[in-house]
Amino acid sequence: MNASRSGGGGRGDFADSPVTEDLVVDGLRHWLSGYATGSIECWELAWNLFATKLGPARARPAVAALSCYARAINGHFRGNFCLFPHGCPRRCADECLALELLAAVQSGDRPRAAALADRLVRADGLTLTLDAAAALGAALSALGLTLSSRSSDDALQGAADVDAANSTRH
Repeated sequence: MNASRSGGGGRGDFADSPVTEDLVVDGLRHWLSGYATGSIECWELAWNLFATKLGPARARPAVAALSCYARAINGHFRGNFCLFPHGCPRRCADECLALELLAAVQSGDRPRAAALADRLVRADGLTLTLDAAAALGAALSALGLTLSSRSSDDALQGAADVDAANSTRH
C-alpha cells in the first residue's frame, strides 16, 4: 500500500488507489474515534468527508458499510487499535492491516483476507469482520473505488515495519 497522499478531485475522482486509501483511512479514523470518545461528532465528520468526496447519494452505502467494518474492528480488535489523527499522511500498522484486509476482499483473495483478519481481530470476531470487510469492499467497488494490495507476506511485514517506524505517537 502506498502511504503517500495524493491530491484528489471532486466526486468520483478516485482513479488512483492512494486517494481511495486516504478516504477509507480517514473515515475509519473518524468512526473509531467516535467509539473511543463517545462523540457523534466524529461520525458526522466521517459522513461529511464521504459526502463531500462522493456526493450524499453515493456516500450513503459506503458510510453504512464503513460503520459496520469499524464496529467489527472496534468490538473484536486484538488490544487497542492504533489510530493516527485524521488527515495525517502516515499509516500505523493497524491502519495498514485494515486497508490490506479490504484490498484482499476486493481482489477475491479469501485466504489472504482470512490471514489478515486473524491478525487484526480475535477469533470471536473473525466472521463478523470478514463479512463487514466484504460489504465495505463491495460498496467501494460499486463506486469504482479500488484499493491496491500487496502479497500477504509483504503486507504483514510492511505493517510491522510501519509500526516500528512510527514509534512516535501523535
